[in-house]
Amino acid sequence: MKKIITYVNVYYQDKIILDQIADEVGLPPHYLCRHFKQQMDCTSFKYILDFRLRKSIELLEKDISITDISYMCGFGDVHFFTKKFKEKMNVTPYVYKKNLKEKDVHI
Repeated sequence: MKKIITYVNVYYQDKIILDQIADEVGLPPHYLCRHFKQQMDCTSFKYILDFRLRKSIELLEKDISITDISYMCGFGDVHFFTKKFKEKMNVTPYVYKKNLKEKDVHI
């Protein structure tokens, strides 16, 4: 399991394909999926998505465009990034970033 997590930590910015992870850890893809879900209580896709979203939150605190952040975190499409971010955080990345800036001004 540690190899899989490490792989995601290193390659989250890239397009991650299940077969690549399976080759890296030496497991058949179907077994990797089942094993991952048993151990982590979520699918590998959800884990990667959540990891990328956590990284994007860190970057939203910096002076980087939302489009650049989406690509830096492995989202191939800014619209998909915005949709998934809003599903998780209940606001768009733009609103989240704006709220962060407003908090800094008031401190």
